[in-house]
Amino acid sequence: MPGWLVRRDQILYSISRSNFTGPSDPNGGLFAFEAPANGPLKQISNATTGGLGGVAFDISPDGKSLASANIDGSSVSIHPVSKGYISFPSLIFHYTIPHPGPGANGSQVTANPHEAVFTPSGKHMVVCDRGSDRIYAYRHNSAYDMAQVANISVEAGTGPRHAIFRQYGDKTFMYMVSELDNSVRTYVLDESCEDCQSQLLILQERRSTIGPDVPRTPPNNTNLASELEISADGRFMYISNRNVQFSVPSDTVAVFGIDNGKLEWLGENKTYGKIPRHFSLSPGPENDYLAVANEVTQNIEIMKRDHHTGFLGVPLGQVTLGLLDVSTTKGPAAVIWGGEE
Repeated sequence: MPGWLVRRDQILYSISRSNFTGPSDPNGGLFAFEAPANGPLKQISNATTGGLGGVAFDISPDGKSLASANIDGSSVSIHPVSKGYISFPSLIFHYTIPHPGPGANGSQVTANPHEAVFTPSGKHMVVCDRGSDRIYAYRHNSAYDMAQVANISVEAGTGPRHAIFRQYGDKTFMYMVSELDNSVRTYVLDESCEDCQSQLLILQERRSTIGPDVPRTPPNNTNLASELEISADGRFMYISNRNVQFSVPSDTVAVFGIDNGKLEWLGENKTYGKIPRHFSLSPGPENDYLAVANEVTQNIEIMKRDHHTGFLGVPLGQVTLGLLDVSTTKGPAAVIWGGEE
């Protein structure tokens, strides 16, 4: 089942968690498809991730390197890629954990890299490791030439999950959402660093994803922040929040204002379903719509976005894919927009 989707030009890339060659294969798989604006998908290529649990991936700005986070295999694999043709791994980075962390339900008993993402310049790659509460950074010259330059610890029970970058003024910021303590951390990225261990990523602030001035939550797997995205105009950030208690009928998308890189809590909107693992803003300068994939209730909701206030309206459209699935093995894991960018 596709667990992550990325569209580049007319090519759609996806990843599977396991079973690349069949039921007995523990490795995940990467797939590329021709994806015309109007027409069926046609597979171009595929390749093993070389690790169990392909969960997310990113493609370098030059389009020549693909980084796959293999969460259950405690690894990140690097793949040369060219116009939809994905090669088998050229490099595989493996991770270990010295001792289990405080995360509940086995969330921190092994290293769990949840995402590997390239910086806007393509000079570095950052890995968010939920299991070890660490951020790893690598110098990136090519898919064949990479080296670790930083290993950054965060507070125990943080659970680093995903990161995005954005430039404000003369500074580039990295925003990292943490699954276990339900926070978003802001870092300044300095790629001119001589000592990248201490200077590549400099922490600026932490904000809660579930309310204004809320302290870090205990890592008890009750609330689990998942995805983040910034509007095209750079004024708003959105973060999806999952609450595993079914007495709460709908989960939420938090809305933050951004002023010169600094976050301000504005409020939240319903997702009209449970366990919003992923969402995406529609293309265009005003990002008129937001589509959210609720994994357990198996529904995709499309909401109009007010580009002045940042808030979302009631759903304008819905796609129901099935019945309630508490196993999270059947519901939508990712949603992106098609058509022209």
